[in-house]
Amino acid sequence: MYFDSALARAESYRAQGQYRAALIELRKANQAGIDAQIIAIRQAQLLYDLGQYRGVVAALEHVDPGKRNADTDIMLLKSFISIRKLASAERLIAASTQIPKIEEAKAKANIALVRNELESAREQFEQIAADHPNDVDVQLGLASAEASLGDKEAAAARISQLVSDHPKHVLARIARARLFFDKEQYTEAEDTLSEILIDLPQTDIMQPEKSVVLNLLVETLTRQGRTSEALVYTQSLAEENPGSSDLELQFREAMASWEAGNLEKAFTQFSKIYEQVPSDLTGTMLGMISYLQGKPEEAARYFDRHTDPEIASAGVLNIMSRTLVKEGRLNEAMAAVQKARANAPKNTNLKGIEGLLMLANGDPAGQSLIETSLADNPKQRQLWIALSRYTASKDDFNAAESYIRSGLKYFPEDFDLRRALIGIKISKKYKEAETLSLALVESNPNDDLSYKLWVNALEAQGGQTTESIEKTLTDAAKKYNSVTASLVLVEYFFRQNLFDRAREVLKAARDQAPDLSKLNDIEAAIAYQEARTAFGDKNYAVAREKLVNALLKQPDNVLLNQFLIRLEIQDSNFREAEKLLSRLKVSQKYGALLSELRGELAAAQGDYTTAESLFTTAWEADRTDAVAHKLYRVIKAQGKPVMGFLSDWKARNGSFAADLFIASEYLDQADYERAAQLYEKLSQNRPDHPMVLNNLAWAYHKMKDKRAVAVARKAVEIAGDSAPILDTLGVILLAEGKDQEALQLLIKANELAPEAEDIKTHLEQARAQN
Repeated sequence: MYFDSALARAESYRAQGQYRAALIELRKANQAGIDAQIIAIRQAQLLYDLGQYRGVVAALEHVDPGKRNADTDIMLLKSFISIRKLASAERLIAASTQIPKIEEAKAKANIALVRNELESAREQFEQIAADHPNDVDVQLGLASAEASLGDKEAAAARISQLVSDHPKHVLARIARARLFFDKEQYTEAEDTLSEILIDLPQTDIMQPEKSVVLNLLVETLTRQGRTSEALVYTQSLAEENPGSSDLELQFREAMASWEAGNLEKAFTQFSKIYEQVPSDLTGTMLGMISYLQGKPEEAARYFDRHTDPEIASAGVLNIMSRTLVKEGRLNEAMAAVQKARANAPKNTNLKGIEGLLMLANGDPAGQSLIETSLADNPKQRQLWIALSRYTASKDDFNAAESYIRSGLKYFPEDFDLRRALIGIKISKKYKEAETLSLALVESNPNDDLSYKLWVNALEAQGGQTTESIEKTLTDAAKKYNSVTASLVLVEYFFRQNLFDRAREVLKAARDQAPDLSKLNDIEAAIAYQEARTAFGDKNYAVAREKLVNALLKQPDNVLLNQFLIRLEIQDSNFREAEKLLSRLKVSQKYGALLSELRGELAAAQGDYTTAESLFTTAWEADRTDAVAHKLYRVIKAQGKPVMGFLSDWKARNGSFAADLFIASEYLDQADYERAAQLYEKLSQNRPDHPMVLNNLAWAYHKMKDKRAVAVARKAVEIAGDSAPILDTLGVILLAEGKDQEALQLLIKANELAPEAEDIKTHLEQARAQN
């Protein structure tokens, strides 16, 4: 009864325009434990009234179609089109049996209009109008198509007739006001807008029509020089959205930094906005900047949370797909681009991005797709570079050079294309590469990649020593007064693991440019690498010393701090790890990291219950495979069922790792048939993944499937120095009666992993059979 009355009150408040009260009543109904899908439908209706179409989609997309009716599906369909999720709209039209034919037809015409397929849109609207001449939405759509095609007079006549037939129709009147505004008939526009404003219902949250009217009224009054009156309406808008003006100003300043190429400043500014309002737009910008700063993990987190590939621009999607590829999520990147292409099938740039991903996936058909994209729009320099790299990888250096030279016709001074040309020359024409790279250095002595290409060209000729490379870069640093040349020398020494010499040059560079922030980053990278090397050798004292010394100069470096904490956990210095954790101060975006580190500390001490709670918190905030893996391990360590979590992991991330663990669980449960089916599916996407092949072979072996030997041999070919993989093939061969070969494999496996008891047992069995 309480539920029914709460829903009834919500509907009553909505009818009165008291949306805040209506939302409160819906929350009360939700707290009463009522069907969440019914609540979602009511919430979507409220959000639709308020023009919050993304919220409508979020509320309705997961509602069971059986609980939706025609009105609900129409609302979802219009919301999809409003936020330009056109492919989703088309899928809904195909799937729904409740949407009336006329609404389907109007939606298809509107989709064509949004896609800028104007002739098609006009034709479709005209066909609908022939049967439904009094449908206002159809007439508005037809007027919009006419206006976009340049037939302003026909559009104006249609709108005038609409207003005459429907004098109180808000959208028709707004359209008429826009026509007046476009013709600079500001008095008529103002009168029309003022009349609409009087007729609009009073609501406690501004409806979209009122916002449109106020904004157009502000612009109309401003054009007439009546700024004091315009400010009155501006104030009305500001009162409805407190703080929005300040945020808008902050956003413009952040965009200015982005456009000026000041990524560090832009990231700081966008982060400040994000902390106040974590919007999808700001999150997407942070993702793009993170990628360009060389932080693909961080970029992926922002894109996962805030970027809808179906409606993302080609530029955003390009960076998003590159991020996913760097994270090893190629299939997700491909799905994202294909989703966007379904939404905008004629988008030339999206063709090029899909072609790039196809090449990355080993599909040569990507080459022709990229060429098609370039034929439509040759000013896509990254595609010329991509085709060049692809053909160079096939040893077709003539084609590779041809693509770069084609790109240079459109971008003759482009550094990336010139660098790529040098890269091709390095493969064969070393002296020519040296000459080109030197010219690149001379034209921009502060470009680090030019120096690196120069070094590569010199190394490719042979006969170069560390000393000669050092002299070349040292002379260049003096000649061009360039600290960049010194930093490239630091990186060169770093690659050679000559850390002491790298530090000497770094010290000199610091004397030359003491305020260059990059110097601290390079020094931290050297310390980090030295610590990793020591850590790998279990020399924790040296690793600790390197990290502590680096942290003296960069106390807030998150990478160094988390490594030091993990080192102390690994070295069982739990109290020290706790102290470091209590002192670690990170911004909101690293909140999940604290929970993750505390979870690792708890797990190391055997407190799996606490670890599970902490990892769960981290997982909810930052759904990475790394966190999920740790959560899975502590759930399993407690003897709890894990399939529920693994399914959730798979559903949320679409993760290859999640599938691996699910298949492993099937093996543990002796459900070999299901394990084999999943491993077969995984091997289609990752045909050279040794663990997938190894476990598939084991499942076949248990099923007495003769394919076990061939699959296990392939796993050994790929990862022949892996004790478990050698062990698998050895055991399978032993069962096949190939005792001598099995013995040799098991001897090698035992040498690689002398502590592994199961391998010792198998070796004893092999010796007994030989």
